[in-house]
Amino acid sequence: SARVAKAVELAAGDDQVLVWCELNDESAAMAKAIPGAVEVSGSDDPEVKAERMLGFAAGKVRALAVSSRKRLPLLPDVPTVAEVV
Repeated sequence: SARVAKAVELAAGDDQVLVWCELNDESAAMAKAIPGAVEVSGSDDPEVKAERMLGFAAGKVRALAVSSRKRLPLLPDVPTVAEVV
């Protein structure tokens, strides 16, 4: 999809990116298309989510975009996919 292609474009050249989507199929497609991607899924255990988000907080993982309609309060500087596509 165009959204997956845009995520791949945004991630080009980065060692790690954080793919955060509410749509599991789209999230899986982005994780497969972006080498080194870290996928956080709503169905992940809270410990897994925390571990992956700590990587983001530590600057080891970069969030590209969120698929929600509005920016997330916990990630106010991360745009929505609609903003970047």
